[in-house]
Amino acid sequence: MMKNPLLLLLYVIIAIGTPLIILQGQWRNPVVWLGYAALAIPLAARFFHMPGWFATLVVFGSFLEIIIGNVFGAYRLAGFDLIMHAFAGFLLAVLFLQFTKNATLPRTLLLPLVVFTSLGVGAAFEVFEFMSDTMLQTQLQHSLQNTMLDLVADGAGAFIGALFLIYAKFKPRNP
Repeated sequence: MMKNPLLLLLYVIIAIGTPLIILQGQWRNPVVWLGYAALAIPLAARFFHMPGWFATLVVFGSFLEIIIGNVFGAYRLAGFDLIMHAFAGFLLAVLFLQFTKNATLPRTLLLPLVVFTSLGVGAAFEVFEFMSDTMLQTQLQHSLQNTMLDLVADGAGAFIGALFLIYAKFKPRNP
């Protein structure tokens, strides 16, 4: 049972909003399938022992992507796509640091490792967009410049997320 009312509200909105994308005739849009995958986030968070705040951030990101971006058309606004990529990079940094919180990594390697891991996932997502455009005739990739800006935003979000979490992990504790 979900105890966080914000998480529950976002979850219900995604569950209702995802079929709206299909009703708009966008059944080929991979976001539809992302929406249905987002419904499993609270279960995955519990299975992987993720903190509740992280599940809320992921569901909030899914809400922005599916409802605000696609149902309400925010992707037509300049910059929304870059904001979403930066947010995804931030979430990937948080996820990476959450999974490696007990690992003994040198501090000097932590930041580049987090950023490069996030960039790798971002590059894989760009390949997914290319395959979707090729096989499903979607229009997720508009140009090489768009793809590169997406990756820059992924890296910037990961960098900010990594700095934030590294500071939280290593900040001096007051006795």
